[in-house]
Amino acid sequence: MGRLAAALLWFEEFGGGNPKDAELQVRLAQVTVWSGAYAKGLDRLEKVLNADFQQPVLWPTYVDAASGAPSMTETQRELALAHRYAATFHQGRGRAIALPDTVGLGVHPGKRTRQGRRLAKRRQ
Repeated sequence: MGRLAAALLWFEEFGGGNPKDAELQVRLAQVTVWSGAYAKGLDRLEKVLNADFQQPVLWPTYVDAASGAPSMTETQRELALAHRYAATFHQGRGRAIALPDTVGLGVHPGKRTRQGRRLAKRRQ
């Protein structure tokens, strides 16, 4: 058993008994995705982000989970689109910035990743 699989078992055991601990649920969702359980991680991230949408550190993991999962629910697609079109407040500078159109597609300026192409096909 690899380190992430062992960590996931520990987080599931500990996190299952503490569903109201937001920080623990965030960590559980991240470790789930990092362990390769993308569909389960996507479900967990959806719950965490629906509870608190403004968590910029989680959105790259959400994109990873979405691109690795075999499918997405309608609400998961809507959550990705909501993030794509939302304006987020850039802390420390006091200005709002618009998120680029490539957020949620795993697309980097000038190129598309393999995972981004898979996610883009699902959205069509």
